[in-house]
Formats: sequence, C-alpha cells, structure tokens
Amino acid sequence: MDFHKAENYIKHLLQSELSPLLTYHDYDHTMDVLQAAIELAGAEQIRDEEPLTLLKTAALFHDCGYVHAYENHEEESCRIAGEVLPGCGYRPEQIRTIQEMIMKTKVFAIPVTHLEQILCDADLYYLGGDNFESRGNQLYREWLAYGLIADEKEWNEKQIRFLEKHRYYTKSAMAKGDAGKAAHLRKLKETQPIKS
Repeated sequence: MDFHKAENYIKHLLQSELSPLLTYHDYDHTMDVLQAAIELAGAEQIRDEEPLTLLKTAALFHDCGYVHAYENHEEESCRIAGEVLPGCGYRPEQIRTIQEMIMKTKVFAIPVTHLEQILCDADLYYLGGDNFESRGNQLYREWLAYGLIADEKEWNEKQIRFLEKHRYYTKSAMAKGDAGKAAHLRKLKETQPIKS
C-alpha cells in the first residue's frame, strides 16, 4: 500500500475540486479527521501497520465524494476509492475494508468493527472539542448555502437534536469528548429552548 500516493491524490483532488460552498466539508475537515483518527488509533492501541494504514486511508477518502455529490456522498467516496486505490497498491479486500469504514460515517449508521468505530468518532471528534463553535459555524454556513436549513433557529434545533442522539463508540473518544459535548449541549439549550 502506497499511502503517500493515495494521500497526494486526495490532497490535490480536494484542494482543486471542492466547491467553495463547502465551508465545513472542506480540505481542513478531512485533515482534522485524519489527525483525530491517528490520535484515537494510538489511544485505542492500534499498532499494526496494515490496520492503521487502512484507517488513515479511509479518513482521507471518507468525504472525497463531495467533489461530485452532496447527497449520498459516501457512495461516491467509495466509488472514487475503488477507482484510485488499486493504482496505489491496495488489494481488493483492503479496499473493501476502507469502503465499509466510509459507509459507516453516514449519519446514524452503526459502526461494527473497531476501525469503523474509530473513524466514526474521528469524523465527529469536534463535537466534544474546543472548536465546536467555529466548526459548527462553518457547517451552519454550508447548510444555509445548500438550502438545508432556513435560519439560525432551525440550525440550533437540529444541533440540539443531533447532540442528544450522538454517541461516541470508543472509550478514548468518550473519555475525551463526552464532557465537552454535554457542555456544548447545555449551552445550546440555554440559548435555544426546545419545545417538546
């Protein structure tokens, strides 16, 4: 597996072809998810080279489908991975593992394997972190641009509902993110009471 070749491909693709309307699902998001995946893999004792490389590759490719599609971008990400990764020395079964990880990043999909759990947690690591507000503002602008929300009130309601349903899967992400996530939820509820 030539991870660096795959990484260079994705960096070029994202930097040259993502829409400027993607203020959240941008190049920086992919790099943040990659770094979070590496951090969580270390905390979760993923030491062997192959699973770590598969995880890192899935992190790189998980949102690349946004270059062609907003809805069902995960399927498009899998298609791109299936086209590109054989040329980077990845075997068919390795590519399938990467594609399965990518598909588990769909909202409220249930990750089964340890690597799938790590990638899902890495994808939404910001929910429990210090950059919750800044990354949230980027997603708010993106959703407005794509007509997915009408205003800030609807955005805040969606954020509250999402935070109430979301859970981390790995012990490491829970330990690092659950308290921050709960604090963000409390703050949102104080500024935006939700009627049941």
